[in-house]
Amino acid sequence: MLDARACLPVLVFVVSWSWTTFYIALTRMIAFSVTSWAGMTVPVTLRLVRRVLVGHGGGAGRAIAAAKSWKP
Repeated sequence: MLDARACLPVLVFVVSWSWTTFYIALTRMIAFSVTSWAGMTVPVTLRLVRRVLVGHGGGAGRAIAAAKSWKP
């Protein structure tokens, strides 16, 4: 069963008919279908992708906390 978000790339392909948009639409349909099958929403998927790309470290938050707790 396809989710409505997975059918949106098909609409883009039908409006702009070329092999490039076909491949993009096919890739997006597969990605949205896998996301829907895994039970994740789009915001959750975007957070997961961001976490994979950036990493799960504390980032600047740890450095700021360490600077605040530092006493000369």
